[in-house]
Amino acid sequence: MKKDCLVILLWQISIFIVCFVFFTQVSPLIPYNGDDWYFTGAMRKPYPIWGVFNPIKVLPEVLEPFGGYIAAFLVYPFLGDYVRSISIVQSCIVSLFILAFCVSFTCFLVRRMKMTRFQAIVAELLFLLSFFIVYKHYGGESYYGFWASDLNSYFNYIIPGLLNASIVLWMAQMPDFMESYLRLSSYKKGMFILGVYFAIFSSIQLSIILAGYCSWIIIKKGIGQILETHKFSFAWIVKEMWLYFVIEILWFISLLFESQGRRAGMLNSDTFFPDKAIVQTLNQLMQLAKQVNRFFLVTMMLVFLVTLFVLCREKNRDIQCQCIGHLYLICLTTLYLVLLYAKTGGAYAVRPDATWAILFYVLLLFQVCIAILMARFQSVRCLMPLILVMVSLTAANQNYRYMYGGRDYETCKAIDEYIIGQIVAADEAGLDIVEVKVPKENNETNWPHPYNMAGWLQNTLYSHHIIKTRIKIVFVPDDSVNDMFYTYDRTKMEPFIDFEVR
Repeated sequence: MKKDCLVILLWQISIFIVCFVFFTQVSPLIPYNGDDWYFTGAMRKPYPIWGVFNPIKVLPEVLEPFGGYIAAFLVYPFLGDYVRSISIVQSCIVSLFILAFCVSFTCFLVRRMKMTRFQAIVAELLFLLSFFIVYKHYGGESYYGFWASDLNSYFNYIIPGLLNASIVLWMAQMPDFMESYLRLSSYKKGMFILGVYFAIFSSIQLSIILAGYCSWIIIKKGIGQILETHKFSFAWIVKEMWLYFVIEILWFISLLFESQGRRAGMLNSDTFFPDKAIVQTLNQLMQLAKQVNRFFLVTMMLVFLVTLFVLCREKNRDIQCQCIGHLYLICLTTLYLVLLYAKTGGAYAVRPDATWAILFYVLLLFQVCIAILMARFQSVRCLMPLILVMVSLTAANQNYRYMYGGRDYETCKAIDEYIIGQIVAADEAGLDIVEVKVPKENNETNWPHPYNMAGWLQNTLYSHHIIKTRIKIVFVPDDSVNDMFYTYDRTKMEPFIDFEVR
């Protein structure tokens, strides 16, 4: 037993190391645009605030600046590189959430799916790799399942998604989580409440993961009660499932807070859900679906069909109910996000990070189906080493890089240091105001270095003790900065010469 625990511990540590290396080298998390610098140094109050721009985004707007504090006060003094310190700490935070997500999935497989620890580790690895190959394609850059366009989006989408998914996987470990919850110690109950609080007050896009799961349990238990007693008792449902109702009420409160925020007030309220906006959102979702690796998509469909055939022959109601629940959650999550993004506008539905809730439930159903087949067919277990090696090599292939937002890491870092260097020099000279040269962009706000980023950067550098005073900063877009740092045009790169056609 101790040997098994040691092996599992070493395995989970290796997952963290691989994820950490990936996010610091292959897809570095670095503050570069306006939002990144704003949230890296400005921590909000740790509770929902009525009427502000983002009323309920407690988790991202507390955790990202907290990571900035760790980078500035603990890592930077030793490393001596301010921007890289932030990148390392934020990559570590994202990797820890992925690790918690993987551990929750493994526990779910062992306790609910009755897999051995070794089988669960194999399935966990395949589950993790699925996020890196689901959008993988040759011939150009690819998305991956933990992709976000910038540092701030990781804290607003990926991390809330991972936290909500981890809690769902933890709750799904037991057929009746309510009984298990009541037996927990006060400390463990408190940790669960803490997780639910930050999961709900993180992102209305990703909190649907937890809220949707609770709605499924309420529906399932309600139907079961009707079939058993031939009558409906709302009082019985509330008594037996009050925890799920509390989570749902908390979620509706978060929606109410968000609907009264300044950001929601900027939306067009002429019609509740414009037909054209719904069609546009569906089109965006279809564009994202086209990014899915075709071979992976066909494989998923075959696995679904084979599993459906197996379950039709068996009478394992728990497994059948789980699969039905996953299908319900996929449909509910998709409907919710389509309506939400139709109302909010923009191109959210075409972004993997903003639709992560759908991806999670699709890949979870896929892995549950594989676990069912592994448990029933020795031939599937025999093929797993080959499958894992093939999937790993596909995910690791860097002939074409994984897609990342903006410029490459070194260019972003160099521009950050150039901008910060001008501010620090002016602060040391005792100036009250400094005009800072920044790259000139072809848009009205000069994004990703907008004019209002000057105030946000001043807050961050002062709160991190990089400058001594709150010096007034004025951004001056300058073409000479572009010439200094943008030394290549990626659109004119030579095509990659594939090994097979050399």
